[in-house]
Formats: sequence, structure tokens, C-alpha cells
Amino acid sequence: MGFAISVVPEAVPEPEAGSSADVLPEAVFAVTVRLNLTSRESSDLFLAGDVLLSWPPEDSLACQLAAPTDEQAGSLPLSAPLTRTSMFASEIARLPGGLQIRYRQAELANQVAEVLRRQLLRAGIREEA
Repeated sequence: MGFAISVVPEAVPEPEAGSSADVLPEAVFAVTVRLNLTSRESSDLFLAGDVLLSWPPEDSLACQLAAPTDEQAGSLPLSAPLTRTSMFASEIARLPGGLQIRYRQAELANQVAEVLRRQLLRAGIREEA
């Protein structure tokens, strides 16, 4: 049973032709949470009361369910944005690509990753190397 959390800056698109050079696209930082649980571990977690993971909505663009992807692709295809600020660990474990929450500020994205990390460790789920 384990989890992995990453914070990755997403590529900023080039400004459209004819747009003002003063208006640059915003950077986006994606926090991705993946839980690697066996079916038995997921059932045990659910029966033990599960754990509700929560994150601050401030400055978030939305959370998305990351779809499974080829490791070489470099980015995850995503679901439509959801407005959520919490999700049960067992729900995240069932998502093959994990959960992705996007933020406009790197500092906030890193803080959210740390908050989620502490919640998972408190629930007895270890961080994978």
C-alpha cells in the first residue's frame, strides 16, 4: 500500500498571434496524487472508515481525474474539471491515473501537496519511493 504525490509545472501555451505581448498566459502547477492499493488494501481501508482527503480551494483552477497514460507521453489526458475540495482515499485509489488539482501558484501547489502527504501518512498509507 502506498502513495505518490508530485507537483509539476504545465507548459504555458504560446500567446496567440495578434495578441498583446503584455498579456501572457498564466503558469499552471499540477498536484497529482496516486494511490497504489491492492483490492484487499482498498477494501480494508474502506471498512476501517476510509479517510477523507481535503485541499484548499483558494487559487485552484479545478480538480480533474487523470486518465491512465503512457509514461512517455509527458502529460496526462484529463477529465472535465470538477469542483471538489475533498475526496475519499478509496475513491482516488480506484482512479488509474490518480487525481490532479491545478493551481496558479507553485508555492500553493507545493503547500497542497504537503497537506495531502500529511493526511495520507496519518491514515497509515506510506509514501512510495
